Amino acid sequence: MTDAVLDDVPASAKFVHYVLEEADRPLTTSELADRTGLPERTIREAIDRLRDRNIVETRAPSPRNPNAPLHDISPFQ
Repeated sequence: MTDAVLDDVPASAKFVHYVLEEADRPLTTSELADRTGLPERTIREAIDRLRDRNIVETRAPSPRNPNAPLHDISPFQ
């Protein structure tokens, strides 16, 4: 992905994107908060911005926690 796509997103969204790129599997909002040290509300806002740009996708809930959707880098970016 080119950096230009992330130019107009906040630093928190860029950080969430980086963490998802480096992860070996999709992550829940809580896992992203743990890995970044950011509040879950900030994670949700970052995910929304990235999802609006088709950079991140949110999938069905985690098998370990049926109330926790999984976030991953979109294959269409």
